[in-house]
Amino acid sequence: MDRDEAEGKSWRLQADGPSLRLVQDERGRCLELSEQNLCRIHAQKPAVCRQFPFLLAQSPDGVHVGVSFRCTAVQKNHGGEWPEQAEVLKALACRGVPQIGFEPLGLGAYQLDWDTYKSWEAHWLRRLPLGLCEAVAATMGAALGLHPQSLERLVPLLSASAVGFLESLDNDAAGQVATCVRAEKEYKSHRRGWTAPIRNPFEGQLEPEAIRYLSHVIERKSLWLGGRFLGRLMMLLSAERMLLYYTRLEGLPQAIDRMEGEWLLHRQGLEVLEQTFEETILQLV
Repeated sequence: MDRDEAEGKSWRLQADGPSLRLVQDERGRCLELSEQNLCRIHAQKPAVCRQFPFLLAQSPDGVHVGVSFRCTAVQKNHGGEWPEQAEVLKALACRGVPQIGFEPLGLGAYQLDWDTYKSWEAHWLRRLPLGLCEAVAATMGAALGLHPQSLERLVPLLSASAVGFLESLDNDAAGQVATCVRAEKEYKSHRRGWTAPIRNPFEGQLEPEAIRYLSHVIERKSLWLGGRFLGRLMMLLSAERMLLYYTRLEGLPQAIDRMEGEWLLHRQGLEVLEQTFEETILQLV
């Protein structure tokens, strides 16, 4: 949130660049949550909390509305229908939303325009049940001169690095975990201690609810936000493989919650990793 909104409030806050963030505990829970998972500051909570679980972005086609899968009703496909939310969404849109798609994006030497992106997205959504990596390679690969097999080889390596990042507290430990995941050996996680190996950790068929989740991640247009489209795309492709891994390790609901909460949306401290992923893919084109 911005500092003007926080002025005079009793919220427990910490600096987050030029803005402020509500403080969380070591489990990632907001300190304003009670043990019963109720908001202690509900009557005066900040605008970013009032907006949850909606995500809005203005494109040349109008305002796109997405939702966070950290919301239990969203993940379980419960809750009200879209028309019931119309007035809330109009009020949120009036506060101002991010602008996407109005200017071409540079992907290396390639300039991506909004109409081309929409055609890519439509292809990804059609092909998602068969594998997102292959679908992305068929569109973006041709534009960038990237061989599909290069992407297929790269994504499991990035996925292992991502698991190492989520399961470790420092870079050395993250590298060790990534090596163990690729070698199908046990490793020590800061979350659960020694973790049993999983054979072919990033292979398998996605469950329908995982496909529903990834479809929505694509549809909310978050790849276009910020300056690292390719980095965000590589993180999405890694998330597809990590869902397979964490579903076998923890079950699908927890796997989706981990991807949404720590990797794709409600994430913190991943800017350097996102940049590394983007630089890695650009080295292949």
